[in-house]
Amino acid sequence: MSQNVEPAAEPPQPDLSDLSQRIRAHNQASLNPAGQTRGTQKHRPEVASCTARGQMMASTDRVETSPTSSSSFEIIDLDAIQSLYEPVQPHWFYCKCTDFKDTWLPFSREDSQKLEAAHNSGEKSGKIVVATEGGRYDVHLSERMRYAVYWDQVPSEVRRCTWFYKGDKDSRFIPYAEEFSERLEEAYMIAVTLDEWKRKLDFPSGETVILHNPKLIMQYQPITLQEEWVSSPSEQTRPRTVKRGIENITVEIPEGEPEAVDHLVFMVHGIGPACDLRFRSIVQCVNDFRSASLSLLNSHFKKAEEEKRIGRVEFLPVNWHSALHGD
Repeated sequence: MSQNVEPAAEPPQPDLSDLSQRIRAHNQASLNPAGQTRGTQKHRPEVASCTARGQMMASTDRVETSPTSSSSFEIIDLDAIQSLYEPVQPHWFYCKCTDFKDTWLPFSREDSQKLEAAHNSGEKSGKIVVATEGGRYDVHLSERMRYAVYWDQVPSEVRRCTWFYKGDKDSRFIPYAEEFSERLEEAYMIAVTLDEWKRKLDFPSGETVILHNPKLIMQYQPITLQEEWVSSPSEQTRPRTVKRGIENITVEIPEGEPEAVDHLVFMVHGIGPACDLRFRSIVQCVNDFRSASLSLLNSHFKKAEEEKRIGRVEFLPVNWHSALHGD
């Protein structure tokens, strides 16, 4: 007498509301707690169930076809699918206002790694303060703001950046907001996993992003958000180029600084708030001195620096004009 074997029950599906949970769920989707391997139908509206019994057969996909269905199914290497998608590596940027224009600049790799480690530490972000740029600036993670430590300066915004865009008039790639980037990364993960491109994402602000393929992703702006003086239809629909990850854009990441300080130099300006012919502030001029010192340290004393036999020269501005003549 033949005995009917009931198929194993599907494991409960995890909550995919969070992007990180989506990634973990996808990486574990091929192996359920019962030791079964599940296959995915490729380029078909139906889903084929692939069952492998025993750990010795876990690497082999066997396809079960419904007796009432005449569709054919592809055998897919699940390991190959999983290897196609890798989570994007973030890099931290800060916003600097120059000539009434916001410019996003990257932290050094060392500072970015410190910020990322603090972000992933699990502590309450409201209590996390990370010293960056040789201790001259503190980053408050919960606020996503960067504060000067030794002088008065307007705080600047900080972002954990993974996706970037560049328009025809932009000289460099600009990072998206973190929430915007999370939606793009989620759509990219799904497109890579299912190998289904030409996906269209509509955002509440009116922007539209189309993922044509892994190398071609474009953003289209609504006409209401574009400049009023453009009249040509081709100009009104001109898209932005979208890139994933800092390794796919052209950006100069600054070198880190030695932690040890051998010399401290206070720099005081003369009469008036301007310090050079370009009417820059004392802070901007001192930044140039510091950059020149670090460049000389790296070019003339690199071996001693690597062996940590010498430290750096720290330059700090003394802005007495604002203290005496400020409101």
